[in-house]
Amino acid sequence: MSESDTPVCLVSQWKLKSGLDEKLLAVLQNLAGKVEAAEPDTLMYRVHLPTAFPLEEHGQPSNPPAIPLADQKAVIFVEVYRNAAAFATHTQGDVFKNFLSSTLHYFEPDPDRPGWPVTETPFMELVSGFVRCSIESA
Repeated sequence: MSESDTPVCLVSQWKLKSGLDEKLLAVLQNLAGKVEAAEPDTLMYRVHLPTAFPLEEHGQPSNPPAIPLADQKAVIFVEVYRNAAAFATHTQGDVFKNFLSSTLHYFEPDPDRPGWPVTETPFMELVSGFVRCSIESA
């Protein structure tokens, strides 16, 4: 596989200033559809909120209550791009730029990168894995 064919995979956690409100939740719920429509080389784009651990202390399944929006600390993006060019198209595209400019006030500002939120973004190299099916949000 050439460098131009190497997928770009990442998980990016954006730190919220003070919980999540309904307006930002609505934006996040529509974001993946906008990325999907505008960026054909974005292979996976999923927006998540942290949730409680789904097992009890002895490893048995549990059904913990959802974390209230006001107590949310971060938004987590799980992304896969066809290659580095597709990732650059995403970060330089209108969907991302509009999202960033319209929601930046919800996130902790990064003192080292003006105009950016505090993020933790590991990039990953696939060693092994599969995708069994699509998991849709409720």
